[in-house]
Amino acid sequence: MDAPIFIINDADSGRIAQTNFFEVHAKSDKFKFICSVHARTFRILLPEGVASAVDEIRAADSVVITRGRWQRNNRVPIALVHGEDALEFLFEDHTPQPYIMHTGIEACLDVLPSRHDEGRTDLRCLVYIARSFPQPAIDLPAAYRRAARVPCMKPLSPGRN
Repeated sequence: MDAPIFIINDADSGRIAQTNFFEVHAKSDKFKFICSVHARTFRILLPEGVASAVDEIRAADSVVITRGRWQRNNRVPIALVHGEDALEFLFEDHTPQPYIMHTGIEACLDVLPSRHDEGRTDLRCLVYIARSFPQPAIDLPAAYRRAARVPCMKPLSPGRN
């Protein structure tokens, strides 16, 4: 049985003060990454095995977070059940192929923003990896939206280069 993952929030910000995710994940590969939300901040914790994604994410200047029902897609080979509630993190770098991560809602440890938060653009997205913790490896402005389905893979506004 896997140990439960805990996160202790910094009282004054959206940052994580403590977590056992990196130790627990070293013994289990249940999730490729987990997501946590606190103080208008989405926090993504990446295990060491996928920490190389940070190099690709660094080119981004913002994150578009989309929540919707998972739609099977041969271009996105992850094991989600068709119709499940899912999240997409599009790291906007203004290229035709930005870095995108998908996960089911079960990988989120906290309550996600509600419908009245749709369209918010005053959010943050922090990406943590073991070797830089407790400092985030990435800190970007973020926007949250809902879509009928994900993968959505569309920028927040048209005009991607």
